[in-house]
Parts: sequence; structure tokens; C-alpha cells
Amino acid sequence: QLVLLGSLLSSLLLLSSSLVSARGLNGTLDVIFIDADKGNYPNYLKACLELLSPGGCIVFDNSTFAGRVLAPEIKEPGNHIDAVNKTAMTLTGVTSLLLDIGDGCLIIRKDM
Repeated sequence: QLVLLGSLLSSLLLLSSSLVSARGLNGTLDVIFIDADKGNYPNYLKACLELLSPGGCIVFDNSTFAGRVLAPEIKEPGNHIDAVNKTAMTLTGVTSLLLDIGDGCLIIRKDM
């Protein structure tokens, strides 16, 4: 069991650091649920992909941001959410699904 305290970004960076990689944690997480500061969503995506096991899923909450990511001029933090949505749809090695339920949910599954 591993418990990390602090911001999500610093915890993810610690998990993906060489120290933890040496302990064999990279590629071992099956599900990662993100509902944190939206401005760091692009950073979370990068860090989580390294930690995710093949067949594992990252779930980003608030991915349509109440429809604000579709506005002609996307403002903070919607622009970061939109960037992750668009990046997820073009990444190789993953399958992505954007659900327009409530505030939206982006599910990214790492290919086997």
C-alpha cells in the first residue's frame, strides 16, 4: 500500500519518477480517476499514461465543463480540458471515449 499526500500533480510526478520506476510501479495502475484542478489536466494525462497498465483506464471528470469547451472562445480552465480531449482522440496506443453525461467524462483506455 502506498499513500502520497500533497497535490495530485506532485504525487503523479513522484510515482512516475525514476525512484518509483525502479520499484516497479510504472505500468501497474488499472484505473486512475481525475477530478482535480483543470489547469493541470494536460500534465495529468502525460503522467498517468506512464503509470497505466495495458488495458487500464484513465477517467477525467468534467470533460465537457458544462458545455463550455464547445464555446467559440474557450476560457480558463476550459481550454486545458479541451486540449486533453483533443489530445486523447489523436494519441496512438489508446482508445478514447468522450461521454456527454452531466459535466462530461473522458475515458482513455491504454491498448493491450
